[in-house]
Amino acid sequence: MTTRQLIMEDASELMTRLASYPMLPQLRREIIIDEAISFITCTPEEQVSACDRFYTQNQLTDETSLQAWCQRYEMTREQLEALAVRQFKIAKFKKNTWGNQLQPPGLEPRS
Repeated sequence: MTTRQLIMEDASELMTRLASYPMLPQLRREIIIDEAISFITCTPEEQVSACDRFYTQNQLTDETSLQAWCQRYEMTREQLEALAVRQFKIAKFKKNTWGNQLQPPGLEPRS
C-alpha cells in the first residue's frame, strides 16, 4: 500500500495504524516543531542555500538522483524542497533560541 493510498483511507484507520506502530509520539513531536518554527522566515537566498545543502548532504547531484530520491520517499519536488527549508528553519530556530549554548555531544565541559 502506498502512502497516498493510506492517506485516502478513513482518518480513524490512519490513526489506528499510527498508534499501532508507536508513531503518534513522533507525529506529535513533528507538529510541535512545525508550530515552533512557523514564525521563522527565510529569504529566497536562504531557501536556495537550504536546498543546496540538503542535496549535498543526501548526495543528490543530478536530476536523476533527485527524481529517484523523490520516488523512493513518495514525495514531489516541492515537498522535497519544503523538507530542506524545514530543516534549515529548525537549525535557525535552534541558533536564535540557544545560540552558542548548543554543543555537540562529547564536547560538554568536564567537571
